[in-house]
Parts: sequence; structure tokens; C-alpha cells
Amino acid sequence: MNSADRSIGRMDLALRRRFLWLDLLPDYSVLHSWLSRTGNNPSGFSSGALKQCNQMLEERGIAPEQQIGHALFMIQTAGNESQASEDKPLIAAALRRIVRHSVLPYVRELCTMQFGRPDRALESQIESTLLQCVSVDAQEATLDDTEAPESGEDL
Repeated sequence: MNSADRSIGRMDLALRRRFLWLDLLPDYSVLHSWLSRTGNNPSGFSSGALKQCNQMLEERGIAPEQQIGHALFMIQTAGNESQASEDKPLIAAALRRIVRHSVLPYVRELCTMQFGRPDRALESQIESTLLQCVSVDAQEATLDDTEAPESGEDL
């Protein structure tokens, strides 16, 4: 542990002593409800996929409070004083972005901190589990893009 890590550890301990501390664990029912709202889930994502990923982490000794949270997948517009935030659909591109730029780097960091090295096999399993709903769509989109339009069709 280097001196920066020790300093952050002391800061964390000081914050924990001075403030109310709540464990906010992944809540799959909240995610399921959000995904069930009309228009929120065109990618077909399932809260069960997140649960599977967190079970993989749990099997490797990752504590529940360090697992992947449900709120990452509940996208909203930024509200302000005069306008409330609104749900944004979890489209395939957004899901890929969340997995590749939020979930996987977080899992990599967790494994490095916990075990001293990243677990590429776990990262790959988590990625394929979370993106399984869009992998079929991506294959279909690729097939659709390669088909030539019939004569007289708009491009």
C-alpha cells in the first residue's frame, strides 16, 4: 500500500465517523420496475443479467456493497429547477457504453484491489452476460446492413 492509498484510507475512516452511513445494495426489483415502464427497455435488458453478474462477483468474495449497482442501468435526463428529470430508454448503444465504460473498468479495479490483478475471464463473463440481449440485435443489424435494398427502395 502506498502513501496515497493510506491517506485515502484515513480520509474514508474520518468520513465514516462523521456521517451517517447507509449500505445501498443492488435492488433488482427497482431495476425490473424501471425496465418495465413503457419505452424504457427497447434493448430487452433483464435485471436477472445484473443479478447473475453480482453472483459471479459474490462467488469470488466481493462483498455485496461493492457489487454492480442497479442505478447504472436506469438512465435519466438531467433535470433542473424548472424541469424534472425524465427516463431515457436503455437502447443497445447506451447499454454497451455502460458496460464497457462503467461496469468493466469498475470490475477490473475491484479485482485488482481485492486480488492484486485483474480477472480478464470474469470481465469477459460479465460483459457477455450483460450484453447477451444486444448481441442478437447486433448480429441482426449487421445482416440488415449488408443486404442490398430492392430496386426502388429508399436508402
